[in-house]
Amino acid sequence: MKKAVCMVTFLFVLGGIGSAQEIKVTQPPTKPGQNWNIGETWPIKWTSTGVTQPSVKIMLWQGGAFIMDIVDNAPNNGLYNWDIPESLAPGTYKVRVKTVGASIVGIGAEFNISNAKITVTEPSHDVTWNPGDTHLIQWTHTGPMANYVRIALWPDQGGPLYYAAESTDNDGSFTWTIPLDVVPTKYKLVIRAVDGFPFGESPSIMIGSGARPLHIKEERSSSFLKLPALSVSGANLTADDDGFVITFSYKNSGTGPLPKGSEMPVKPNYRVHIDNREVALGSLIFPAFQAPPGWEVPSFYGGKIKYPFLFDYGWTIGNLITVRINENRVNGMASDSETYNLKPLALNSGYDIMITGATLDWNAGILKTDIRIDGNFGSYEQIYLFDTHPNYSAGTPVWEIKANVIPGQRFYTLSKKRDGLKGQTEHKVSIGVLLLKRSDDRALLRDIEHRNNIFEKTFHR
Repeated sequence: MKKAVCMVTFLFVLGGIGSAQEIKVTQPPTKPGQNWNIGETWPIKWTSTGVTQPSVKIMLWQGGAFIMDIVDNAPNNGLYNWDIPESLAPGTYKVRVKTVGASIVGIGAEFNISNAKITVTEPSHDVTWNPGDTHLIQWTHTGPMANYVRIALWPDQGGPLYYAAESTDNDGSFTWTIPLDVVPTKYKLVIRAVDGFPFGESPSIMIGSGARPLHIKEERSSSFLKLPALSVSGANLTADDDGFVITFSYKNSGTGPLPKGSEMPVKPNYRVHIDNREVALGSLIFPAFQAPPGWEVPSFYGGKIKYPFLFDYGWTIGNLITVRINENRVNGMASDSETYNLKPLALNSGYDIMITGATLDWNAGILKTDIRIDGNFGSYEQIYLFDTHPNYSAGTPVWEIKANVIPGQRFYTLSKKRDGLKGQTEHKVSIGVLLLKRSDDRALLRDIEHRNNIFEKTFHR
């Protein structure tokens, strides 16, 4: 046990202790090259470290000029959904999040607001379509966006959606024959840029039950319209001794078979990013046979996330992981990309421990601390709570608490007397928390969010 305590002290001295209250804006931006569009709703996200104010003000700036208040007073919970007003001009902006009643400010990275827009023009009013019918779909678009769109039939009340096209030219026109197996209900036609935004919706489309037989000339077989397509189908993290291995899956989401690997001298490429940092790139693999629709590679190596060598209070596993495939558009197939929230993936095999609050009983001299542990922490046995600035010169005992982890329990409240409160009218605390294995000092590094391990507050009598 003495070895573990010494290791903790060593890392604190070497790595340093975060002391400032801090707000960090994590979104916008989202992923490289993606615009936020006027008239859409986007989530603004931020993190708070050591901040006690319950409310924030969110502002929009352009360069060094204030543009507008997005919201005067919002809960400091890390999320605000912003309806981008039609009156805002396209351009490059930054978001600032500031505490109400204090001067703690977080400034986000630059991002683009665009006037990109898709408008469905046909159907132009509520209609009824029947399975087997063929209809012309039309749309207009303005502003910068991808050269390809996806067209899908979305049910109003939930249920399966039907793709008219997973990728087609953004040229304003597409002819679609309604499949015979479409469930009769009310839908809307959604036309969306292949990279996610913007999108437009049609008026209501009622799919009737009067299915009609679809006649195809004998010399034009059904295989004429069957084409392969590649899409990202998932991402995951697997823990190892150094951190996490990233894997992703991809599949043939089209209606026809993929070419054999030997028939593709140029392979579709892939890139994996964490936030704006590239962690892997290369070429996808294909089998020696023609892979049919639904064929999937369930676990493909997508790079590595390594823990820092020593405990670093600025370190975090990251926020978003983005997988992009076939950006070189091999065989004319469209590219695809998906973005996933990184922390829920990491919590399947890692953990995050944090201090969620603290109270001081001046009369009894007791500091009570609330702690939360998320994720997979079954092999960790001890919570270690400590004073990050022990007053050795005063000769007072070091303030620290060790408590056993209860399997399956996420929330803990630990308390201990604070010395030296007599005569004080204010008392500043800076306390940290770690989760330990008794047998493994490297367990100090395993927290996926080091930067939220410190809690600071000044108590007034």
